[in-house]
Amino acid sequence: MNELSYYRQPMLQTLTTRVRDRTDDGLLLADTIFYPGGGGQPADRGTLAGRTVGVAKSASGIVHRVDRPQDFAPGDEVELVLDWDHRFDYMQQHSGQHLVSAALWHELGAATLSVHQGAEVTTIEIDRAELSDHDLTKVERYAASAIAADHPIDTFWIDASELPRYRLRRATTRGGSIRLVQIGEIDLVACAGVHLPRTGSLQSIVTIGTERIRGHVRAAFKIGLRAVLEHGVVQRAVREVGTMLSAPTRELPARVLHLQDELAKTKQRIAALADRLALEMSTDLSPGVHEIGALDAAVFRALVKRIADARADTAAVGVLAEVDGTVRWAVIGAVDSGRMHDEFLALQEVNGGGRAGVWQGVVRDNTPKVRACMARLLDR
Repeated sequence: MNELSYYRQPMLQTLTTRVRDRTDDGLLLADTIFYPGGGGQPADRGTLAGRTVGVAKSASGIVHRVDRPQDFAPGDEVELVLDWDHRFDYMQQHSGQHLVSAALWHELGAATLSVHQGAEVTTIEIDRAELSDHDLTKVERYAASAIAADHPIDTFWIDASELPRYRLRRATTRGGSIRLVQIGEIDLVACAGVHLPRTGSLQSIVTIGTERIRGHVRAAFKIGLRAVLEHGVVQRAVREVGTMLSAPTRELPARVLHLQDELAKTKQRIAALADRLALEMSTDLSPGVHEIGALDAAVFRALVKRIADARADTAAVGVLAEVDGTVRWAVIGAVDSGRMHDEFLALQEVNGGGRAGVWQGVVRDNTPKVRACMARLLDR
């Protein structure tokens, strides 16, 4: 098959070629290094004669879209320049995904169901209900060994009638001419993407997370330069946390668990103290409006609960307090719900709501009008 340069020379970054035709969709060229997208891999980016170009497949061939295509005529010579960072990144993602899928199959007997090559991570949906950390470590070790072995990544075309001769990792239903991608002796699959020439160029592959989807596991991977950069980010974060906690890296998980336990106990102590303080405050609050200054959020919550427990069906108490820089209000006790909605909650300065016995919210502007309206509501 007469392949274009993006297949024939995938590491080529520039190309001089000629305009073959100009259509309503754009320019058709004699050759191109721009991959038009497919197999989960996005289309290439770059320039044509210095102009930003977009590429796509059409019935006429691969169309190159540029501003003012009428400036070009059949036979004109043009220079193509790839956005190499973008191309190389996605060659790493695509070739790396093939390698990870091969590792999943060889190490775990797990099939790849679907793939997404995103701008940040490459994800693989796997035919497993769950994967352990040990499973993922086996996959990463297999991939690392294959990268170190620097296997060749070869591509070739066959006719669909020849498929029975080949043992593919994943069956294909394509007909006609089929392009196969082979990684050494460890993987063979039908694919239309642009790939690296060897596994050594993959640099690194790491798992960064898993989730459940449709009863399967979807794993996210950093591949290639993305993995190298991610490693640097993680190492810097680990060093910073280790410095803050005065602990070596291996002790960080245990130290964090200890701190979480201490935090939970501290929160319990704070809640108990807040409740005691709220109990003391609530006993001194007579029916009417009370401005009680600044309160911790936990104390305010406990105070509202204490008053509600004592006054759900009795004369109401109104509270205004500054909580974390915001004026909070609460009305606890027997008040007319209709008047609450029509008079107090209708004020522009007031946000909130509630139910019979306990109403609360935020005061955007603590004006005399707000306090007076609350007092009228309580008939005090």
